[in-house]
Amino acid sequence: MAIPEHVEFIRHVHHTCACNHDERCKDNKPVAAKSENYIMKGRVIDPTFAAEAAIQKFFEHIPTFRMARRLQHANVNLSRQAIGGGVTHLARYLKPVRQALFDHVKAGNVAHADETPVRVQAPGKGKCDLGYFWAVCRDE
Repeated sequence: MAIPEHVEFIRHVHHTCACNHDERCKDNKPVAAKSENYIMKGRVIDPTFAAEAAIQKFFEHIPTFRMARRLQHANVNLSRQAIGGGVTHLARYLKPVRQALFDHVKAGNVAHADETPVRVQAPGKGKCDLGYFWAVCRDE
């Protein structure tokens, strides 16, 4: 039996801590935990959702407008701009991985490349231009 597609949100609740020995204890007031290095700080979506959106966008070739429409059918109001912004923000943290892969390819004797043309929106023109993806690998 097939399970229909569904969206599941998990809410994390973090409680504040304080001294409970004396109600008048002023030294141990409730304090929220500081999170300076949180990847998605100031973002609408969770990093796991951004990773799932990136997988759907780049691996399954599903554009963000389709993702937003599928979420609307599941009663989730999330714009395609929020989805795309989350994916772009998350991609910034993958630059070291990309650089390590690129260094690995350059270290080989022979590199193979494949050029794929794609239609991309031209900023300010109101139409699409031809862009390219290059897949590069090494084979020994």
